[in-house]
Amino acid sequence: PGHDQFHCSVLVKTEDLGKVIIAGDVFWWTDEEKQKTDKQSLLKHEDPYVKDEKALKESRERILNLADWVIPGHAGMFKVKR
Repeated sequence: PGHDQFHCSVLVKTEDLGKVIIAGDVFWWTDEEKQKTDKQSLLKHEDPYVKDEKALKESRERILNLADWVIPGHAGMFKVKR
C-alpha cells in the first residue's frame, strides 16, 4: 500500500539494473522537498495522505529489502543503498 490499501507496486527483474520496483505512492516528495534516499529518511518520510501508517512502513521496508532501484510516484528513480 501507499496512501491506502488499494495502491500497489510492481517488481520488474531486469538484466541491466537488477530488481526495479515501480512503487507508486509508497515513496513520494512534493516539488518543494529535497529527495532524500537514505534508508532512515525513506522510512521516516511523512505522508499526510496515508490511511494506515503501519502498513505504509511495512511496504517501505519490504520494497527496500527487495529492490535494487525504486521508481517513486513523484520524484526521480533512485538506487537502494545497502
